[in-house]
Order: sequence, then C-alpha cells, then structure tokens
Amino acid sequence: MTDCNKAKYCYRLRPMNNLTIDELNNHYLWFSKRSGFKDKYDANIGAFIEDTPQIERGLQLIYTEEGINEIVRQMDNIGICCFTKKLPQRNNLTYFPNGTRSICIEYNQRLLEDFFLKSKFALAYPFKNVIYCKEPTKIESDGSYHILTKKHKDGCEYSSIMSIFSDIRKVDKLFELLLTRINGRYSKQKEMRIILGGRNWEYLDVSQPGYKIEIPVDTISKVYIFTDPNSSFCQELEKLDYLKDKIEIIDE
Repeated sequence: MTDCNKAKYCYRLRPMNNLTIDELNNHYLWFSKRSGFKDKYDANIGAFIEDTPQIERGLQLIYTEEGINEIVRQMDNIGICCFTKKLPQRNNLTYFPNGTRSICIEYNQRLLEDFFLKSKFALAYPFKNVIYCKEPTKIESDGSYHILTKKHKDGCEYSSIMSIFSDIRKVDKLFELLLTRINGRYSKQKEMRIILGGRNWEYLDVSQPGYKIEIPVDTISKVYIFTDPNSSFCQELEKLDYLKDKIEIIDE
C-alpha cells in the first residue's frame, strides 16, 4: 500500500452530553462561531484590528467605519471546527476544553478532505494548521501599512493591507491567517481547523449559534472512551448501531 492510499486520522474531543450523542447519531460536524470559544481573542477579527494598527490604518483607507464594522460582523459569523492531530493520552485530557469529561472521535482525514472537496463548500485544502503565538492578535509589521504574511527560509514576506484587499485570494489568505493564530498556552492541543464562511455564506444560516454540517458516516472510524464504560452516556453510545464495533475503551 502506498503512502497516498494509507489511512490518515484526526480527532475531536467532545463533551459527554446529549449534544454529542446527537452529533454521532446524525453524523455531523459542529462548526462554532467565535462567540462559542472560551478564549475571547481566538478568531476575534476586531481584536486584530485593535492590536495591529497597520490593519486598522489600511482598512480606514479603503472602507468607511460602517464598512469595517460589517467586515467584523461577517467574520464573527465564520464557522470553525477544531481537530487535534493525535489521539490524546488520558493524562493530557486536561489540556482540552471539557477534557476530563470527554470522549474522542476519530475521523478518517482523507475521506473528510475528499468530502469537503466534492461538497457544495468546495474546500480544496480543508484542514488549516493552527499557529501558536505569545500575542496572537499582534502581527509583526513593517512600516505603517505592511504586515507579515509569510515566513520563508530566506526571510519574511510583508504585504500592505491595501494590496491584500485588492485581491480576493489575498483576502482569503489574510483571514485564514487571522483565524488560525491562537495563544501559545494551547499548543499541546496540536490543533488544526476547518473554516467555513466567505464564499460559503449562501449555504450557512448565520442566525444560528453555529453550523451543523452532515458528513458521510464512514468518515467516523472510531470512538474512544476515557471513563467508566458503564456510564449512562456510554450506554447511549452503544445504541448507535454503526458504532457497534468502533468503540474502544482507554483504561491507561
């Protein structure tokens, strides 16, 4: 079997509650809005504008105050689904939200990638690696209007906000950067994200607190249990027929 055909997995820790049962029963991913994050600076476009003056100055040259507020409002409606690259060890669960009272869902990453590529969302490279920073909303800058957009082995690349907002592809890259910079204290989560918004607005109901995106059931390959397998929650899990041979107890 070649590497390109080998299974590749990613994981999500989910709380032991009825919402997780519903998520597994109806095989969907939950995409949270920024308001659902515990870290108020995570994916907070308004905080980037406030903490990186070059972004604010550049936007003020292009948009009215009302226009800037509309950008912030739209970005607050972005949907983000968070994954971890490795199956967490039991003694590392405290690094995750609700970690000690969670299960871990294993997904076939290649099947998920293929699904999002061929779906109405048409995400060619759905998984975005998170960048861990000491001060994530403060981007390195050069001059009054230029911010760091890429690091190369030979140096750094800076771009002006005006040039970024004149090219939709550069806008996408900028928001990808802003939506994947989070505080370094979360680095042990080894996170990557799928992000929905922008060109996908027509498929999203922004009046909701988040978005349920149904996925093929075969993308869910296993469920790991870190707690009492006889709990009422685990009994509910066992009622889901397709999980019959996919539940594994982690007892170490």
